[in-house]
Amino acid sequence: MAVEPNNPFVTGTMITDKTQFIGRRREIAAIISRIRNSDSVSVIGERRIGKSSLLYYLLLTGNERLDDLTKTRYQFLYLDTTSSLYITPADFVMEILTQLQTGFDVNEVNTNPHKALTRGLQKFRQSSRIPVLLLDEFEKLTEKGSLYTDAFFENLRSCCNSHLSIVVSASRITLKDLFTKNVLTSGFWNIFTNISLEEFSNEEVLEFLFHFWKGKLTPALHEQVFLLTYPSSHPLVFRLCEKSVKNHCIY
Repeated sequence: MAVEPNNPFVTGTMITDKTQFIGRRREIAAIISRIRNSDSVSVIGERRIGKSSLLYYLLLTGNERLDDLTKTRYQFLYLDTTSSLYITPADFVMEILTQLQTGFDVNEVNTNPHKALTRGLQKFRQSSRIPVLLLDEFEKLTEKGSLYTDAFFENLRSCCNSHLSIVVSASRITLKDLFTKNVLTSGFWNIFTNISLEEFSNEEVLEFLFHFWKGKLTPALHEQVFLLTYPSSHPLVFRLCEKSVKNHCIY
């Protein structure tokens, strides 16, 4: 009986093992290029297209791709904004400053989180490093209008413009549309370069087939053609059911 391939594309979870991540070379190259220029990036894509996995992959490999193995120039931070850790701006700022190990005044964070964030980032930049904030599910912040106000986003925009930080966000729609939808007037969104995350290319489909199934299942020619011509090349399409594995065929 064939050994079941280790398929990383499973429903509901992101890929956290960098060896399991494939494809997205064009998008990654574009993001890394923007980071080198201290520009912020907005990754846009439908649900379960791989946005979270992409951001986490950047957390794991960003320094290597920026030729910064000693982490003397960039510090990557991943924040899932759906977490209860970031209910308020004070929570958000405290988490960032804690990860950056800058030291901070808890009272100032609670009473004036905007000022505390700017001060903490200025302190961190004295080390000649710049934090890259990977903000997943960014829409969750814009939906908390009574807490994450225009003032919060304007301050974060100022920090980016002053080269105190770089933001890479992930959301289902553009930041401009998010701000309009949630009645926010901040121009935060206009400092971002938009990068769309689409379905897999044929090259990425083949990479998936022969990277993960090599030595385990060998897709026949007609099976390869089937996948390459299938109407959808969404990453989640590439899953195997138990029956498929037993029959040595792609489902």
